[in-house]
Amino acid sequence: MDLVYSTYNDGGRRGRAAPSWTRETNALCSVSCQNILVFSSAHSDPLLDDGKAGVNRLYCADLNSPWDISLVCTLGGPASSLCWDGSGTKVCVGDRAGNIAILRMSESCVSEWTEVYSASLAHERIIKTGFLASARVVTLNKEKKDSIFYNEKFQFGPEGVNSFDSEVCVFISGSGLLSAVLLNTSGPALTATACVGRNRSRLDFVDLATSTTGDFLLAACGAETPVTVHMITCSLTPQDGLQIHLTNHSSFCVADRGGPEVVRISALKFVLADSSDAIVVGVDGEEGGRVRMWELQHAQHTCHKLFSQSLPSPKRKLIPTWRYCAEFAGGGTSKVNVLTTPSTSFMGGDKPSCYVVVGFADGTIQCLIRDNLQQIAYVELPRLALDNLKMSETVTICDMKMTWTGTGLVVTDSYGQIYLYRMSPIADPGGPHMAPYLVTMYEYCRLRQGLVGPQPRGCADKYSHCH
Repeated sequence: MDLVYSTYNDGGRRGRAAPSWTRETNALCSVSCQNILVFSSAHSDPLLDDGKAGVNRLYCADLNSPWDISLVCTLGGPASSLCWDGSGTKVCVGDRAGNIAILRMSESCVSEWTEVYSASLAHERIIKTGFLASARVVTLNKEKKDSIFYNEKFQFGPEGVNSFDSEVCVFISGSGLLSAVLLNTSGPALTATACVGRNRSRLDFVDLATSTTGDFLLAACGAETPVTVHMITCSLTPQDGLQIHLTNHSSFCVADRGGPEVVRISALKFVLADSSDAIVVGVDGEEGGRVRMWELQHAQHTCHKLFSQSLPSPKRKLIPTWRYCAEFAGGGTSKVNVLTTPSTSFMGGDKPSCYVVVGFADGTIQCLIRDNLQQIAYVELPRLALDNLKMSETVTICDMKMTWTGTGLVVTDSYGQIYLYRMSPIADPGGPHMAPYLVTMYEYCRLRQGLVGPQPRGCADKYSHCH
């Protein structure tokens, strides 16, 4: 992991200490497939707005020119979740006051935004936003990765039961309410709601992923509750409009892995956004923060004869179960603040290799590989910002997002500052990017571009050639 650049905040007064209102509690970020960064901030910039302090705003910038930022919108409360759509033209945002909004970039211009939908969920706290797209999953065929034919080099998954002309945007609140929005070009947006689980309960961590069969999965949990997985099914009919349903998929318990010690969940993430076969969980205990991983397996279970329709032999069913497989405990006594993983992997196989990046409360970042959660790299946030601002407070990592191809890592801290790190290729951790890997990445991006929709600026990373 190499630091490409850092953007520091001086409160608008270079060389002097930043005012107290710049010390944020949470600054979120999200990176599109076009490498456009959207981030939340309570800072003010007199060049962009009225310069009022403490107002929650959403900004965007190109990763190539982080000094040129544009105001996207003003929020009613502190942002709690951000997400781009698959084409990199729309952003959905939710805040702690229950306000939700979908904004569209006007003609690929990062300085012009149009609000296409907004609503308010009273007394709710939005903890997760995301887009559900009906595009087919593309994976690399390792046995024929050198083939010149795309239909042999890549494998295409089924479309699944969800099929829409446009993407469905979902908002999940802390009380277990799921609200879905489908933008309608010929009329008002279509909306639907559902409950996460049988009854609404407190949720603290939620993540979304697409399975290799094209199904949408949602993983949710509280700080001390089991992790439950649900399958999301969407339907659109002229009579009923937009309908969304959640069915139970599987679950597992995080506690009792290392003894009687009480642990609290601090982060939850699918290992890959387009492959829901593994989940990493950040837990905090008396000995500090740790990262644990579970993998999805399908095991044969025998039904009781009372529930079996076949006689005399009992009927066997294939049941999805989660198996605890690895743990990382190299963070010392620091707590886990955030986890991030790439959207896809260019390695292929049943368990494609990818990075799992962990941000700890002491400002350190650990880069792990999926195989047994082995440590690949270790970095600390640069302290130059605090030295320039004459501050002694500890910088806290608030959010981290990997670029769409996984070759870059964007980090935001508690002062609203941004850091960009260059990631080594997963094919050779710690080594340079080689031509065959870059060619495969480019071919994969071109295939995804044709399946997801038009993308005006290409979805290959601008930093994928740097080494």
